Amino acid sequence: QLNRTRLTEALDAVVAKSLTATQSTAFLMVAINNLAMINQTFGFDVGDQVIAAAAKTLKSRLRGGDIIGRYSANKFGIIINDCGPGAMRISADRFLKSIRDAVISTSACQISATLSIGGVLIPDQATSAQMALSHALQALDLAKQKRFDCFMAFEPNQGHETTRQKNIAIADDVSAAL
Repeated sequence: QLNRTRLTEALDAVVAKSLTATQSTAFLMVAINNLAMINQTFGFDVGDQVIAAAAKTLKSRLRGGDIIGRYSANKFGIIINDCGPGAMRISADRFLKSIRDAVISTSACQISATLSIGGVLIPDQATSAQMALSHALQALDLAKQKRFDCFMAFEPNQGHETTRQKNIAIADDVSAAL
């Protein structure tokens, strides 16, 4: 799997291609739920084993040409080529089920895990890699709020965008003052 830098580079390439092509691409941000609790209960080595097993399981469910990369501690980004809204939901459900049904053997015991997934369509909802990452993370946050083992597709939220623009303006003002 790709690291965060390579995942972002792959996402940049997909966005650039999608702006000239007629097919859309989905980007999913996938988080392993309750990893902090696993780390506290069993230790970081067992948490790492859960992450590795989840990554292996997710990778085995990819189609040819799809890409997975580690985004952060418990998060993976998945690029699904030639994928519209219906296919994005089907893919997310496939990933959710694959982890939900897996029994992960660790050095401490067998552990079950679940995921939360947020998804965004490129180029319909994101015209840059940063926008795709941001929107997928927003959708992931909504999935986590709703319930564990859940997928949420990105939906524009004007209130969130207004707050984001205000925060950018404040950061620009602070930078200019410094």
